[in-house]
Amino acid sequence: MNDLSAPPTVPISADSPYASMLGIRMQPGEFLDSKSQDPTDLLETKAVQSSLPTFVLPFNKKNIGNIFLPALHGGAIAGFLQQAMVCHLNHLCAADSATLPIRMIDFSIDYLRAGREATLYAQCEVQRKGRRLVSITADAWHDPGRKVAIARGQFLFSEAEHDEECGILFPVRT
Repeated sequence: MNDLSAPPTVPISADSPYASMLGIRMQPGEFLDSKSQDPTDLLETKAVQSSLPTFVLPFNKKNIGNIFLPALHGGAIAGFLQQAMVCHLNHLCAADSATLPIRMIDFSIDYLRAGREATLYAQCEVQRKGRRLVSITADAWHDPGRKVAIARGQFLFSEAEHDEECGILFPVRT
């Protein structure tokens, strides 16, 4: 299971007991391919290329929901994508390691196929940034090009300052 050629991952947040329980990890802005970690093979295997972080949910038997298939529990997949969204927003908007208070307004998920007994990967993309509201999507997959689930979320930033790098204006309550 430990592949020495795999890019390093880090736990996403010590502040989130749920993320710690699931074992969610993050690969900050790396190339990712589930079949090969050799950089020369990345273009041939249509690997995901991005400066965005890739989130990793290592396979764990306790996340199995249907023991007859076996398939990952939908709640584990949804929780993984929700935690990935929150961490992604913190990753984008925390310039000096200060976490912004984030409130989830809405979350919806479409399950496209059963999650297998394998490591699950996800990447998030901000669709719209407003003054206080951010709309974000997340895709989860085992193999590049074969998505397991797609999630959409809207988040409200309640108390924060203007973040030049992120380009979002958040009002500060006084």
